[in-house]
Amino acid sequence: MGALLDRFREDGPPVILVSHAEPIRVAGLTLLGLGLDAYDSLALSPAGLCEFALWPGGGRLVAWNERSPA
Repeated sequence: MGALLDRFREDGPPVILVSHAEPIRVAGLTLLGLGLDAYDSLALSPAGLCEFALWPGGGRLVAWNERSPA
């Protein structure tokens, strides 16, 4: 997952990725520096929005599992 995130760290336009929960959770764990043993600690609802800010050499988690109000 780290290699994939590195592809998006270049200075360029924003990118939207749509995926199943598992790769998004692994990306979140990677950005937070956590191992797969913390996988269940990152809850992710169906259609939840996650936002990552990536730059060369780093990144941060901006939003996790945001939901639109009903």
